Amino acid sequence: MAEVKFAFPRKATGLVRELGWWSAFSVSLSYTIGSGINYWSVQAAYWHPGSIIPIAYIIGALPAIFLAYVITEMGIMMPRSGGSYVYVSRVLDPHVGFLGDWLYFVANNFATGVLAVIGAGFWVKMINLLGYATGNPEWIAFTLDNVGLGIIAVVIVTLYTLLSLLGIKVFRWYVAGLVAIGIVGSFLGVAATFYGIMNPTYVREAWNLTYGAGADAWGEIQQVAIDNGWAEYVTTATQEAGGTGGATILNFVDTFWAYWGTTAACYFGGEMKSPKTGFIVGVFAATLFVMFWYVLTVIGVYTAYGDFVSQYCYVYGEELTDQVTSMTMLDPSLPLFTVPLAHGQVWLQAIFAFIPAMWISNCSGSTLLVGPRQPFAWAFDRFFPEAFNRVNERFHSPHWAIILTAVIAYLFIPLSLGNVFVATVDATFIFILSQLLIAFAGVILPYRRPDIWERGFKATFAGIPAITICGALAIFFWTWGLAVAASWLTAWGMAYLALWIFIGSLIWFAFAERNRRMGIALQDIYGEIPPA
Repeated sequence: MAEVKFAFPRKATGLVRELGWWSAFSVSLSYTIGSGINYWSVQAAYWHPGSIIPIAYIIGALPAIFLAYVITEMGIMMPRSGGSYVYVSRVLDPHVGFLGDWLYFVANNFATGVLAVIGAGFWVKMINLLGYATGNPEWIAFTLDNVGLGIIAVVIVTLYTLLSLLGIKVFRWYVAGLVAIGIVGSFLGVAATFYGIMNPTYVREAWNLTYGAGADAWGEIQQVAIDNGWAEYVTTATQEAGGTGGATILNFVDTFWAYWGTTAACYFGGEMKSPKTGFIVGVFAATLFVMFWYVLTVIGVYTAYGDFVSQYCYVYGEELTDQVTSMTMLDPSLPLFTVPLAHGQVWLQAIFAFIPAMWISNCSGSTLLVGPRQPFAWAFDRFFPEAFNRVNERFHSPHWAIILTAVIAYLFIPLSLGNVFVATVDATFIFILSQLLIAFAGVILPYRRPDIWERGFKATFAGIPAITICGALAIFFWTWGLAVAASWLTAWGMAYLALWIFIGSLIWFAFAERNRRMGIALQDIYGEIPPA
């Protein structure tokens, strides 16, 4: 114990154990459910024509599920706030653990800015959709420029920063409440699409009554798509992707953005009342639940609407909207297709319009809860400025780490306003890389740190540790995804990533040298699990 007292700044982190199983489950869901399902799932009909989107979401869940098992085991073995940083630095390598988590920290804050901007856009969409539901032309035409979207994004980040500063006790209730509302609202939307599947003529009729004021808006959009080469576009793009299977695989990589965060509760291991229950429910079960939800959602929408989703996205994506006179076409998104299915029930249409905007804004806010645990953990290991391991005495929140996270998120908002897609590509590449490091740690943990493995399930198959098997399977899928994501990076995108790797390495080596001069060896820190 003398080594721990010497190596770490204090005997306890100062964080409090407030998260129950529902809170842990809610943190992972609120971090995950955002633009991936509410926006990209529909856009995929244009980006990857010919793909079987429900299959893509099933395959996309596999690496997340395998890694969720790895993280669940490691979280139970090492129940500390800081998540993957603690696991990788104690098992794989201290520098690699820091660098991987540093990149994830940058991507997390980038994602906060991106999601705040996308969330701002979804609040505008909500007003537009409510305009269609109520027949209000001013609401239908409502729009905001980048300045307006930026202001809303700043408000979202500020609101969640303040909530995060109030501590986990306040934030957990807020997040848990919104997740409960979101689940109910989202599954009502899923039920509406399945009602549409059972009543196919109703879907077209409801669309026309909602968006076309009785005119055949559906038929007009369909005809514009066909007249402008939609069928040829689908055929050609599918062939270039290597057929339906190839197109589905490309779409499967896109789903990584949608599944990003299903294990977010791991960053609160030291704040869970019961780490074993918290990790099983908040990490592993949460990942399975998200997959079930996503697959039901895309099956419902794409089966109820058929080719019309692809045709609508094609007309919008090819900028052919001026040829459609029966309705004002909106940016394709999930609520665009669920709102008509509740035609005549304005209150239900309002729910379908509100829930996605709430999910995405809440997703942006939850990254402001996860993000600060990273610099807090580094600082507690003496590899970041000491101020960032401090905890507010009243609220037990890592206040300086929260403020740092918020400042970086603010800086990323203008970048996100420039090109959301480029922003998500860079962030997704970093995310996949960080997941690979966790998977590698899972593979070698039983052999490199058997003292830690003894604290977990110790489950084996044919004598091989389950965590090793799941880690190896996760590596297969994440490597595959990393290769595809890398092919999307531009020269500037690669330079951007190289810059952050360089900065992260400088920080780690600077503090390694500082600790050496203070007489603190790496083994004094990374040979121990940090105090709770």
